[in-house]
Amino acid sequence: MTIAPWMYAVIGAVLGYLIRRFTAPKETRTVTMIAPSTPSRAIEEATGGRQREMIGTALAELEAHIRAGNLIDAIKLYREATGQGLKESKDAVEMLMRRLGA
Repeated sequence: MTIAPWMYAVIGAVLGYLIRRFTAPKETRTVTMIAPSTPSRAIEEATGGRQREMIGTALAELEAHIRAGNLIDAIKLYREATGQGLKESKDAVEMLMRRLGA
């Protein structure tokens, strides 16, 4: 069985597309946050001004959840306050947990 020359071009184009699609760098999203003066310094440093704006009480509540070990509640609160997805929120809360030493 022989393959027509035009089929080589189609196969090459499809393989090229698939290789570029799955090896392209992942898109990252940057979010800004204005940290109020009431939460701890660790929260301010961890967010680094790159998160969306969160109300001071939400930050204080987030810190309280982290220190109490209520990670699920902390992740839910972070998601509600920033609008980020589950993975991003989980990663951010875990980073805050490490910074707070909790």
